Amino acid sequence: MVRHYLFLVLTISWLQGFAQTHPSGNSTVSNSQPISNHFEHLSVEDGLSNNSVNCILQDRKGFMWFGTNDGLNKYDGHTFTVLKSDLNDAAHSFRNNYIYHICEDHKNRLWAATLGGLHEVDKLTGRVTPHPIRASNANKWNYQHSVYEDSQGLIWVSTLGGLARYEPARHRFTLFPVPQPGATIKTVFEDPQHRFWVATYEGLYLFDRSTGLYTLIPVPVAAGAAQPTFMAFYLDPQQVLWLATSTPGYGLFRLDLRRQPWHPEPYNPAGQLISRAFLNSIRSDAQGIVWVATTTGLQRIDPIRNQVFTYRPDLNAPKGISSNSAQTVYHDRAGTRWVGTDNGIDRQAVTNKPFMIYQVLPNRGTANLSENKVVALVADAKGRFWISSGFNVYKPAAVGNRSQLLPPQILGSSGQFKNYIRSLLPDDHDGIWLGTWSGLYHYDQATGRYDAYPSEVPVEYISRAPTGDIWVGGEVVPSSGIASFNPRTRRYKYYKYHPNDPNGLPDKYIRGLLVSRTGDVWVLFTQRGISRLNPRTGHFIHYTAGPKSRLNSNDVQTIYEDKDGVIWVGTNQGGVNRFNSRTGLFSAITTRDGLPSNNIFGITNDNAGRLWLSTDKGLCRFDPRTNSTRNYQITDGLPSNDFMQNAVFRQKDRLFFGTLNGVVYFNPDSIRDDTRPFPVYITELKVMNQPRTLTDSVMTLNHDENFLSFGFAALAYTQPEQNQYAYQLVGVDESWVQNGNRHLANYTNLSPGTYTFRVKAANSDGIWNEKGVSMGLVIRPPWWATWWAYGIYALLVGGVIWRYIRFYTNRIRQQQAMELNRREADQLKAVDELKTRFFSNITHEFRTPLSLIISPV
Repeated sequence: MVRHYLFLVLTISWLQGFAQTHPSGNSTVSNSQPISNHFEHLSVEDGLSNNSVNCILQDRKGFMWFGTNDGLNKYDGHTFTVLKSDLNDAAHSFRNNYIYHICEDHKNRLWAATLGGLHEVDKLTGRVTPHPIRASNANKWNYQHSVYEDSQGLIWVSTLGGLARYEPARHRFTLFPVPQPGATIKTVFEDPQHRFWVATYEGLYLFDRSTGLYTLIPVPVAAGAAQPTFMAFYLDPQQVLWLATSTPGYGLFRLDLRRQPWHPEPYNPAGQLISRAFLNSIRSDAQGIVWVATTTGLQRIDPIRNQVFTYRPDLNAPKGISSNSAQTVYHDRAGTRWVGTDNGIDRQAVTNKPFMIYQVLPNRGTANLSENKVVALVADAKGRFWISSGFNVYKPAAVGNRSQLLPPQILGSSGQFKNYIRSLLPDDHDGIWLGTWSGLYHYDQATGRYDAYPSEVPVEYISRAPTGDIWVGGEVVPSSGIASFNPRTRRYKYYKYHPNDPNGLPDKYIRGLLVSRTGDVWVLFTQRGISRLNPRTGHFIHYTAGPKSRLNSNDVQTIYEDKDGVIWVGTNQGGVNRFNSRTGLFSAITTRDGLPSNNIFGITNDNAGRLWLSTDKGLCRFDPRTNSTRNYQITDGLPSNDFMQNAVFRQKDRLFFGTLNGVVYFNPDSIRDDTRPFPVYITELKVMNQPRTLTDSVMTLNHDENFLSFGFAALAYTQPEQNQYAYQLVGVDESWVQNGNRHLANYTNLSPGTYTFRVKAANSDGIWNEKGVSMGLVIRPPWWATWWAYGIYALLVGGVIWRYIRFYTNRIRQQQAMELNRREADQLKAVDELKTRFFSNITHEFRTPLSLIISPV
């Protein structure tokens, strides 16, 4: 069987050919602003209270609020907090869970219009205060559509009964009935000149707030037709008031407020605005594009070009919009687009990196089509691009609007898939070299001639030497090896694998090759590392994994020489290795250094000297000067996270990579990080696993409330699942705890004391909010460890010591008194004995002379 290889010229311009694939829908969109159909979906499965979303608001702190058919939802990028009616606390909860509209006043209070009346919401505590209207026909007055704060701080509520003005300072309503029966008021708007516009079921009115009078502003309609039902307002920077209607066939109206008398003009380019709009249905983005939520999809209107595109669900685009019924649209301060539908919330990050996609067969689904599997890509001498999907080669034309089919050509026998087109290389003129499993083929575009040059080795990998020779090689057995091909002589010189030749190729499984500027040929192997051939001497130098070369993997897949002549090698499970020509040693960069994967398929660099690495987990930008990395995946706009080996090409300022689902190309200078500031908040505190309201900057807890859980969030909604967090409890943690994308921190058995809990975060681009947020924490000691308890303890101890000292002193005194008495007694005894001896001696002294005298006498 003979296989024919089809060269299909896609006759579209370069901008048309290499442009982002358009989503389904009726469109006349300019290629200068590619349309993305990528949405992230949120529903009841993510914590939303109800899938029917009627209104959206971002408050001043940055939290998102969603009014649904079953409650009000607060969203921080991770968690929904739901506020609903509570029969056990009717005085502090919603009386009706159908939330039609919400607004935030100048005092940061949130107001909600429901089917059960006006409600005031404390955003911090979640406490809801109903403000029902008590009047005749109260049911009509409390059936409310919208709520609005005017320039005087007064709250205006649109109801079935008419307009209701609420004065928060006085807690007083003033009622203004509808201008005519059936003219149910849907919403109001105050323009810069403080005029008050009223949209009703029966036309457009101007309302005088001082007199309470309505003035009809008629719009052009067919004879005998009623005025359309107006649903929403939007004022653009040119002072043009856009009016959305829910009457089929009318579309939009535009009213120039600078010109009087006022004449609302129908606006319906190409008749595409035929759907009914919803209450909160019209918004504008930073580029001036008008967005309208309708019953048959989300409509994107370019008022400059008068072009309309409608987003509708598409079975081939699982990341597309989720419902035809787009009920509300909103743009937050970062530009993220939020669409409320009857099937949940669709979020579209308009700050996606400008990665452009080309697919041979447009594919917005998750399936990978064989035509979009890019095996090789290259640009010829005239800048025209060639793409090989293996069995077919496609050449997007530079000009032309007609699809032309070149005659099929026979490239040779393909019984064993010999002509699988694995590599492409342009020549110096207007031709292209095609590498197949059976050899080289040359195609001359000028003449349409094919020349075959069969090879004894497969041409899976191809590289041109400074001499002009073409080096080829491959791993298809049994004829594996490398060869040099001289385009002038049309002859090959082979270097084949011989198991008994230690000086030749070390293996037959060749995975790639590169001819460096020095003329050396670098050959990669599946499990035997790298060999370096000097063609002048025919000698090989072998590098294998180990301490001798410091190459960290023998399974090598791709090789690249940067603008400074440095050789970089991509491995399977070893990351990327850099070769030092002075030392002959390699050094590795792996996932530990920030790579998304250690499986590297392609390498190139940009004008700034940064390397771009394709992997099986997306693209990585690596800066060799700082060793910093930045990773990009499908969520950033790539068509696939799986890239093809060696399918990489650079042309001037643009880089091209082949994936399993098409070509992704971009200017690296346009891939910028999102440096816009974003707030970080502590959103939750659980004490002993019970939630605690965060009302103060310092929380005081009892000694037995020392098991704590903190929740926190960075209000950066582009890709909130990729936000990064770090936290520290000062007094416990010596340094910041890196928490990845987890937004919880737990502490157990904290000792009494004073602490500070700090959180900082990074957005999906790795830009940190270093200031973060902090909260003081005081854990009070138990009563027996308080200051007054210690005072009592001190008094008791002092008393005991005093008593002991007194007892001891008294005892000493007693002992001293007894000793003194004993000494006095001894002294008295001694005195008596002295007296006795004295008298005895005196007596003796007297007796002796007396005896002598008496004797003679």
